[in-house]
Amino acid sequence: LAHAVGEETLVTSPGQVRATLMYTAPEILLRKGPSPASDLYSLGLIGLEMLTGSVPFSHRTLAGIASAQLGEQPPSVSSRRPGLSRWWDRVLEKLLAKEPAMRYRSASDLSKDLEALATQLSLMGDPAAS
Repeated sequence: LAHAVGEETLVTSPGQVRATLMYTAPEILLRKGPSPASDLYSLGLIGLEMLTGSVPFSHRTLAGIASAQLGEQPPSVSSRRPGLSRWWDRVLEKLLAKEPAMRYRSASDLSKDLEALATQLSLMGDPAAS
């Protein structure tokens, strides 16, 4: 999900992991290695950016971004886009849990929640469902 881009690239060990710092899971920063949970975290950051139009952590330095990834909760979607369903907050909160064990266990589990979200929005007549 991440790719190398200039100074924002993180290499955790020579030739092993390259990631764009803005989308790097906390465990990668702590050198615990990548996992499917790391990818789900990165996907959550991308989703939050897509839904709000801005990156979750807007620190000016790489150290600030890394510190935020380790210790700050990203803003909720509803705080940036009040008209969106609170379901997005719940889905993204789970994707962006700092502890990998607290995230979705798989992309399939995420898919089930997204299907439930689409059904809920459709039943409510929400234009975001289409």
